[in-house]
Amino acid sequence: MNFRKYIIAFLMSLAFIVNGEDVKSGKILFEDKFENSKIKEDWTVESGKWEIKDGALFNREGGTITLKKPCENFIFEADVKISEWIAHYPWVSIAFAYEDENNNSHFMVTPGETYYYIKTTENKESTSIAGTKIPFAKENFHHVKIVCAYNIVSVLWDKTLLASANVDCSADRIAFIGNSDGADFEIKDVKISEIIEVPGKVIKEFKRNDFAQGQICEDYKFKTIEANKKPTINDSSVFLTYDFTDDKEFRGTFLRIPVSVEKVDKICLTLNGDASKNRFFIIVHDKSGEQHLVQAMPLAWSGAHDIKVDLKRFFQAPPDRVINATHWDGDKNQKIDLPITKLDIGICKRERAVKPSGKIEIKDLRFEE
Repeated sequence: MNFRKYIIAFLMSLAFIVNGEDVKSGKILFEDKFENSKIKEDWTVESGKWEIKDGALFNREGGTITLKKPCENFIFEADVKISEWIAHYPWVSIAFAYEDENNNSHFMVTPGETYYYIKTTENKESTSIAGTKIPFAKENFHHVKIVCAYNIVSVLWDKTLLASANVDCSADRIAFIGNSDGADFEIKDVKISEIIEVPGKVIKEFKRNDFAQGQICEDYKFKTIEANKKPTINDSSVFLTYDFTDDKEFRGTFLRIPVSVEKVDKICLTLNGDASKNRFFIIVHDKSGEQHLVQAMPLAWSGAHDIKVDLKRFFQAPPDRVINATHWDGDKNQKIDLPITKLDIGICKRERAVKPSGKIEIKDLRFEE
C-alpha cells in the first residue's frame, strides 16, 4: 500500500461528528492572566521579543513563545487580538502541538483576508487540514477554544465551531507564533483545562485467545504478505517487534486479528511505545472487505500511552464527489459497514524516525460503546 498517501488523506479528512462544545471541562491545569509585568517562568521565549503590555502578552515583530502542555488531552482557551500590521500577508498562529518550527500542528489566523487555517507541518512540509472565512474585527479580542482529545482537534472561534479534524496532537508543547514581517499580536486570559471523560460500556475485550488467532503481516511498498510467525502474547497484551533496518522504501509490520463486532463506538487500548518516532496505525475491515485507516500517529513517547479512536465519524460517507484515500477495497462506499471483521494494528516506517527497529506492547485492547 502507498501508506504515505493514506496518511496525508487521513490528516485531511474531517471528523464530522466531534463537536468541541460538547466536551466537558474539568480542573484548570494552567492559567495566566498576564497581571504582572514579567512573563512567568512557565513560558519559554524561543525567538523574538515578547512582553506584557496592558494585561496582555504582546509581540510585534515575530517570534515564538512556548508552554509545556500539562497533559495530552486538554482544552485550551485564550483571547487573541491582531490589531495592526505592516506585513503584506499578516498572520499569527497558535500551535496546539509544538515540537519545533518545522514540526507542529497549529491554528492560523490571517486578518488581512479574514481567514483561519488548521495546518500540520512535518519536516518543513505544511498540509492544510481546514480553512475558510471567519468573522474578524481588529479592534476586538476574539475568543479561541481548542479541544484536543486523542488526536482529534476541534477549534471554536467566538463560541462557533470552525472545524474538527484528525490532527497529530502528540508534541508536548503549546506555542504562540508571531509574524516576523510585522503584526501586533496580543493574547489575554490563557487557560488550559482537563477534559472530563465518561467511561464507555465494554463490548469486547481482547484476551490471549483473541491475539493467538492473529497473524503477523509485513507490508511493503506494493504488497502485503503474511509472515510465518506468531506474536508474543501475555494474558491481556501482545508484543509487536519490527525491523526496517535494510529497507529504503516504505515498510510496515502489523498484527491482523479476526473479529466479529456488530456494534461499537470506540477502539481503546494502552500502547507501550518505544519513542522511535515511527508511525503507529490502526485499520478496520468491514463486512464488505473495505479497509478504513482510522488512526495514524507517531510513536513519540516511551512507556504507557492511552489511545481512543472514535469510530462514529467513519459510519457516514464523505460528501458527494469527495473521495478519500483512507478507504480502499470492498464496496468502496467510504464508510464502515458493520460488522467489523478484522483489525490491523501495527507500525510503519516514517522519515523522521530515530530508530529503525524496536518493539511495542499493545494491552487492554477493547471495543466500547
